[in-house]
Amino acid sequence: MGSARSLAVLLVLAASLIVTPRAGADVLYQSATNVLSGSMTGPSGIETDSSFFSGVNFHVSTPVHVSQIGGNFGDFVSAGNNEIFGAIVPVASVKAAPVQADLSSNVLATTLITLPVAGQSADVFGNLSLDLSPGNYGVVFGSGKFGATGETIAITSWNSVPANTGGVVTYTLRQSDGAFFTDAPGARYAVLGTVPEPASAAMLALVGIAAVAIRRRRAGV
Repeated sequence: MGSARSLAVLLVLAASLIVTPRAGADVLYQSATNVLSGSMTGPSGIETDSSFFSGVNFHVSTPVHVSQIGGNFGDFVSAGNNEIFGAIVPVASVKAAPVQADLSSNVLATTLITLPVAGQSADVFGNLSLDLSPGNYGVVFGSGKFGATGETIAITSWNSVPANTGGVVTYTLRQSDGAFFTDAPGARYAVLGTVPEPASAAMLALVGIAAVAIRRRRAGV
C-alpha cells in the first residue's frame, strides 16, 4: 500500500510540472519597437491623462501569463504623482473599443507606472500578474483612476524624427463623452510575460512510468 501511495504522489507531482513558464519575461505584444529614448526636444505623441486614455488592442492565440504592461512615454508635464495606470480589458475584436471607455467595469487587471523625469522619454512598465486565455484584449493607459494622477504622452516622435518603428493603429478614449478615436501609427505599447511550454520529455516519461507502475500494482502484477 505504501509503495502504491508513493507512486500516486509521484504521478501527481510529475503531472503538475507538465506546463512550466519560461524563465524571464518575453514580449508578448508590442504596437511598435522603440528606437529613441533619453532627453527629448520637440516631442509629440498621444495625450495620456485623465481626459484621454490611450491604448491598443491585441490578440492572444495561446494561453499566456502577463507580468508587465507599459510603453514609450515621456513626462514633459509636471502634474500629479508622476504615475499613470495601465489596465487590461477584454474587447470584441482587435478593432473594437473597450465596452467601458471610462474603465468603470470589465477590467481584468491594473498597475501603476512611474513616468520618466521631466524632459525625458523611456520604456516604462508596471507589474501585474494575469493569465489570459486565447481571445482579444485591450491594454489601456491613463490617469485619474486606480491611484494615478500624472499626465504624459505616448511618444511618437522628437523633432519630426520617429521615436518608434511600427505600423499598428492605436486609439484614444475621450473621458468627457466616452468617444473612441483611432490614432496614426507610431505609439509604443507593450505587453510582457511568459508563454507556458511543455516540460521536458524526461518529465513526461516519468509521468508515464508512474502511471504504468500504479496500474500494475493495482492489478497485482
